[in-house]
Amino acid sequence: MSDSAKSSIRTGASKSDAVDIIESFRRGSNVLPEPPLPGHGSAYTEDDERPTCGEEATIKVCDNCGSHHSIDATCDRWECPRCYKRGGPLKGGEQITAKMVNYRDKYARGDELKFHRVVIVPPPDEDFATVAADPLDKFYEVCGDLLELGSGHHGGVRIPHPYRHADEPEFDPDDDDLDDRDIALVGGDDDQGIWKHTLPDWDSGHTPSWEETRAKLSHEPHMHCYLVSEKFWLPTTEIYEETGWFIRRLEPYGDEDNSVSCFNLDDLARSVMYALSHCGDYDGDHYRFFGALANEPASESQKRRASRVCRKYANHVLGLNTGSVTCEKDVSEDDEVTPERVTYTGDGSGSSSPSTDAEGDDEGGERMPCGGRLRHWRAIPDLLEKRDWPPPVEARLRRVYEDEAGEPVPPPD
Repeated sequence: MSDSAKSSIRTGASKSDAVDIIESFRRGSNVLPEPPLPGHGSAYTEDDERPTCGEEATIKVCDNCGSHHSIDATCDRWECPRCYKRGGPLKGGEQITAKMVNYRDKYARGDELKFHRVVIVPPPDEDFATVAADPLDKFYEVCGDLLELGSGHHGGVRIPHPYRHADEPEFDPDDDDLDDRDIALVGGDDDQGIWKHTLPDWDSGHTPSWEETRAKLSHEPHMHCYLVSEKFWLPTTEIYEETGWFIRRLEPYGDEDNSVSCFNLDDLARSVMYALSHCGDYDGDHYRFFGALANEPASESQKRRASRVCRKYANHVLGLNTGSVTCEKDVSEDDEVTPERVTYTGDGSGSSSPSTDAEGDDEGGERMPCGGRLRHWRAIPDLLEKRDWPPPVEARLRRVYEDEAGEPVPPPD
């Protein structure tokens, strides 16, 4: 495949610059470890002196309509077979997409800044070594340097993948039939692909041990990366011929080469959550930001926007029941919060637009699920301070807080 087929407008990046970066990684004997994938630890039980995962132990409130819900206790640990989808790929996806969209919208003068997805694949692990004491740090560094060489200073995020599944296509630049959709595994009935039947799924009773999952995988570390930049270009064919490193910017959306990895926030959120679902669990190190974007926090409005989109695709990408992360209260005929006051899409903006997810109720009427984000009851003081709630809703939120905390809502600072 030609360089131009999977690159944006050419930059001044040279093969020798890229080779120098790669060569700094190749000599040595320290290789990356083989960590478990998310979901292959143990759920909390009563013996852990913490709320048992899955028990109804937590009160959460909707930041949109103000309703409160009794929710199964969630530890939000990446290693928990019951909770990892929510605590890992969903929350990680929300953070990553919020930062990237916030950066793009803040600094783009027009539509010049785009979301790019790049996969970086070193040679097989017998040649995959570094002189650095911590090979994971060095792998992050080398990939970050290559990405900045090909795109500039804006930056993005790197997500390390330790393994390739036996049923995944091999990263072979000489394979003319290797399609970006095969690498990205996007499309069809869901975005989970082969990992749907590999990773733990508590609801279906599929909770394999790490030994069972590991038997289906080969240790072939690679990095999935997401950039905010005008373009990404490197002489990838020449780099591969000299070093064996496979670098490719993916274009999984669309039938023809279009120089686009993610057309919009929806594409970005779906892709990031999928990449996070089977990233390496390197002692809590699952992804790292780089470049100028690393120091740019997302605004609260962008966090809400990203959260809404990620939750919309949580079931499609992760097999995560949307009802466990969003408010499904029917607000079409609410006594406390009228439909005019509710943001059906759950973005917290106060819009009165009805949800596109509205469903028919049992009597044939239109059901309008709220779709708001569920927050821990400890967030009630913050919610009361930042929004003007109807008196009945405010009174109920105060009662919920007092019941759980054992004291009234503290006055604002």
